[in-house]
Amino acid sequence: MAVSVELLNTTLADLKGPLVSAFLQNVPTFRALEKKGRITSDGGTYIERPIMSGSPARGTGIFNGDETLDMTRYKRSKKYQVEFHRVVVPINIPKKELLQNKGKLGAIKLIENYPKVTMDGLSVDMEKYLLTGSSAGIAIDSPELAGFTTFNGQFAAGVGTGVTNGLLDFLVTSAQTDTVQNVPKSLADFHYNQFNTITAFATDGISKLRKTYRQCAQFAGKPNGGPDIIVMDDDTFGNYQDAKLDLVRLTALPQGTDKGNLLQDVIGVGGVYASALINLSTDFTGAAANGVTYMINTDFLELVYIQKMTISDFTDQIAQQDAVTAKVEFHHQMVLTKFPAHGCVAGGSV
Repeated sequence: MAVSVELLNTTLADLKGPLVSAFLQNVPTFRALEKKGRITSDGGTYIERPIMSGSPARGTGIFNGDETLDMTRYKRSKKYQVEFHRVVVPINIPKKELLQNKGKLGAIKLIENYPKVTMDGLSVDMEKYLLTGSSAGIAIDSPELAGFTTFNGQFAAGVGTGVTNGLLDFLVTSAQTDTVQNVPKSLADFHYNQFNTITAFATDGISKLRKTYRQCAQFAGKPNGGPDIIVMDDDTFGNYQDAKLDLVRLTALPQGTDKGNLLQDVIGVGGVYASALINLSTDFTGAAANGVTYMINTDFLELVYIQKMTISDFTDQIAQQDAVTAKVEFHHQMVLTKFPAHGCVAGGSV
């Protein structure tokens, strides 16, 4: 018996949760936010978060006991304002495929070949866009993601309030002046990110990474509040691991099998990941074209949903198509707070 739309939807109902979960797990930023419970729910057209650069009042020292309090309000506050973005990805299965497959196993096969492949491609596109400002083009093209924020501060083609420019600038702090999250960057407003440049990894790679991490951690205001997501291009990551091996003088090897993971390392309390999706020659210019490292503190990063990712049932009421169609939908935005607690490093791939 051919796979009916009803059987396809019944089978899909059991797999929607795992498909969405796999998507979130495949994007390191989303995965960390899921673990820390930083995903929040909000409404309205924009995400708004206050940015304070001065106290709302001034204190008075009491020397004699008859001093008067200074009631002048020294307040200068601005608001981050970031517009939400919505994405819809259709999943079409030709009816020919339904007729050529049979039973429960046939339905599972179709779900693996269509919804699962679509979700896997979408997770790659989203991760690359977050890191570079461009999509891998597997399930969705770059212009369709231009309403989301990206970490790449060299990106300047976002569509919507607060997303025109990327979040983390590969510039010294005094030169960071772009309008990011609808607020111009400035030292006076404490609206800037940490930044350093590696000359050559063998020369100052480890020291510049440690310095940037230390600077981010100092602004986090917590004893163990350093960045917890550190993403590097693959060559920089390789140099980092090689340099760490050179630093080892004596290592006591435990009995049994070594369970080290060459795909992940650590700096401070942060997990370090390599991403093959960072293309230095096409996605970056200047010193960043020689290596990219992001240091993100998810204590000051929010993923705010209007609609969490959902996968609809398949329906055959599609005009001019001999197919059944389901939709992947999500409507959210990412916003950074306390910018000095985040940073980036240019160079390191050589």
